[in-house]
Amino acid sequence: MTILQRQISREEVAEHCDYSSCWMILHNDVLDVTDFIEQHPGSMELMLEYAGTDATQAFEDVGHSMQGRMLAEKYKIGTLPDEQQHQQAYSFVAYAKKLAQLITT
Repeated sequence: MTILQRQISREEVAEHCDYSSCWMILHNDVLDVTDFIEQHPGSMELMLEYAGTDATQAFEDVGHSMQGRMLAEKYKIGTLPDEQQHQQAYSFVAYAKKLAQLITT
């Protein structure tokens, strides 16, 4: 039996780019890591740096353990649509929101 995954666009992911709603892309999967950001061993700030964006390269650069990879699966809420899966997209929406937060705080 095939379980259909919710298709979530990069634009929708970009809207979830802060402490109250933290989504990121990891190997074309969309994760909602809001409940995990305070527990991340690398720091909450590191998680928030990639909120709303594709964190695949950073995740691989660190060399996460199998346990870390399995934990990521727990937070999966969907996948990117096929046409967006191989794009090298940088979310200016997510970065603009973060910049606005820095300016107003």
